[in-house]
Amino acid sequence: MTGLTLTLKAGPRRRLDLGALAPAASAARTLAEIERLPLRFGRRTVPLGEHFSVKGEPGDALAIEAEGAFLDRLGAGFASGAIRVRGDLGFYAGEGMTGGLLEVSGSVGDFAGCGMTGGVLKIAGDAGDFLGSARPGERHGQAGGAILVKGCAGDRTGDRMRRGLILVDGAIGADAASRMLAGTIAAGGGTGPRPGFGMQRGTLLIRTPGPEMLSTFVFAGALELGFLELLRRRVAHLGSWLSQPDFSSRRVSRYIGDRAADGRGEIVILA
Repeated sequence: MTGLTLTLKAGPRRRLDLGALAPAASAARTLAEIERLPLRFGRRTVPLGEHFSVKGEPGDALAIEAEGAFLDRLGAGFASGAIRVRGDLGFYAGEGMTGGLLEVSGSVGDFAGCGMTGGVLKIAGDAGDFLGSARPGERHGQAGGAILVKGCAGDRTGDRMRRGLILVDGAIGADAASRMLAGTIAAGGGTGPRPGFGMQRGTLLIRTPGPEMLSTFVFAGALELGFLELLRRRVAHLGSWLSQPDFSSRRVSRYIGDRAADGRGEIVILA
């Protein structure tokens, strides 16, 4: 596997937009051309080489050595290959991904994975608000692919989510699965208040009981759901809490709603 290694020279004092990097780095370019790639930096553009040292050769892998919550939109539009980041990222990590792997050893800011339709986004730390949600001004959020967060996720995770999978080993903040249209969200550490607010379809799995359910969700009984074992097998390679072999055999509590939005989504509590 060929690829580039970018090492941050010094932390930028303003936000640095890396949205143009992923597609360009995999193209047939020389190192000199990569160093001249224009990146948005405040109100101006700067060449990539001003902030990063570049080694290796363009290919299907990109490694970034960075400590920077100021690095935004890395992996935007990413389609194939792998990007691995040692450090944190800022806003919109993996925005609009269609394929490939974006793996972050630290945490990411708000709107990670928003509008993605394919690929895998792995986050070893925490994720901010609006994980896998709709981009501002758009009607639909994540529409495919998988997001795995080993830590916790912020408020409005999966807002307007249309398809795909979000696995969070820790807790999810307020309004998880808000206005959700389809897909699956799983919270290993519970959720904040108002889970499923405005939910229309889809599934929110909660490993432990959280706050009181909204009154617009109807209790559908305690039962065994056969699809849980199928889901566990599907995500086994991702290494999340859903990969554990014991949870799929438990009886669960199932709620249907949000009836205030004429919704037929489901919240499944495993404990």
